[in-house]
Formats: sequence, C-alpha cells, structure tokens
Amino acid sequence: PPATASSHSNSHVVYRPVLPHPPWIALTPDISPGNYWAFRGHYANLTVHLARPVYIDSITLEHTPKTSAFHSKSAPSDFAVYGIPCSSYTNHPSLHEIPLGRFHYSIDDDAKHIQTFDVEISTNSFQPQLSCAVRLEVLSNHGSEQYTCLYRLRVHGAEPEKAH
Repeated sequence: PPATASSHSNSHVVYRPVLPHPPWIALTPDISPGNYWAFRGHYANLTVHLARPVYIDSITLEHTPKTSAFHSKSAPSDFAVYGIPCSSYTNHPSLHEIPLGRFHYSIDDDAKHIQTFDVEISTNSFQPQLSCAVRLEVLSNHGSEQYTCLYRLRVHGAEPEKAH
C-alpha cells in the first residue's frame, strides 16, 4: 500500500515507501495496525500449504479492529476458498481444487473484526476430501482502489483420525 515513512532534515520532508510484508504475514496472530499482507488492487490469491492434512470445515478472516484501523476500505470483501486435496497435491493441484464456498467479510458497524465462515459442502454432490493446502481468492475489497490488506487467515478442520 502507499504507506510511507518520513524523515526531516533541514526543513525538508523526504518520503520513502515502507517495504510491504510478505504474504506469510497473514498467517501470524499479530493483527496490530500495519501488520498485514497488502496487494495492489482488489484481487489476489493466497495458497497455504497446511502443516498437516485436514478435512476443512471453516475459514476465519481477521482485520484489525475498527478502533485501531486507519480505515476499513482496504479490508477484503468478497472472497472464495478452495481446498486442494492431498491426492492431487503434487500433480497440478490447481486442476483439482474443491470449491469450499464464496463468502463476504463485513465491515458493518455491528460486524466483528474476526469472522468465521463454514465451508459450503453439499453432502449430495461432494464427499469431504482430505486437504493438504487451501487457496484463498480475494475477489473484492470495501472500496479501496489502490490496495487490499489481509491481516490474518486461519483454516479450521479435523485431522483424519479425529474426523471419523
């Protein structure tokens, strides 16, 4: 994002861009202001390789609380989530993604800054698959034309021996 730092010398102000955080920062628990992954515009993908295979049942997105945020327009708005089954993990994983749902992160006055979304699995058309990775596709934000800030993504699920 257009974050800048300034230094003063001889009554001149020099602005220099602050280097953005890498995408993995969105996997850390610190959601203090400025501790986010920023990307240009409103569209991006983040693929997370899970520490161990799970049956994904929900996803949590976090933004810094409104009381701390500079503004909330840069928060993700609409997004989709895809599970990447372990069976196809090493051989073209994007060809075998399982859609887990499309969701909306709200910044309304009554919305919480931590929001959890249950995956949308229809038992009639889909058997839960063991996932080794998950892909978050951010489709829009809340009005910032320049950038979107993702503070934290969490993936929830059951391990194989605990799921059945």
